[in-house]
Amino acid sequence: MIVDRTGNWHELSAGRNLCLGIQTTQFTVASGSFSEEEFLMIYADGWTELKNGDGEMLGFDRFLKTLRARVQGKTVQNCQQITERIVADLDLFREQFLPSDDRTLLLCCRAEAGAGAV
Repeated sequence: MIVDRTGNWHELSAGRNLCLGIQTTQFTVASGSFSEEEFLMIYADGWTELKNGDGEMLGFDRFLKTLRARVQGKTVQNCQQITERIVADLDLFREQFLPSDDRTLLLCCRAEAGAGAV
């Protein structure tokens, strides 16, 4: 998924809901780029399927709402902090209950030309 700093997003054309490690999988290779104003996010369904104490599932809409709230107006220098805050926000949803699935989340940001490593 590519998300911009206004919270607008679009899915990538390749690699949707891959079942890794369970069965033989055909991978689609794609290439592209994202701007300094955008974030590349790759996540496992353990986030959208996260449940709270009432057994209520987070779902994609709430996941996206949390993501939007954390990326709007943020700069590349905040990429790690944004990720940590997304995780903290979603942990509040699940309360004290342990997740039942992996919660992989990768947020990538481009550094401006001439900027130091992020």
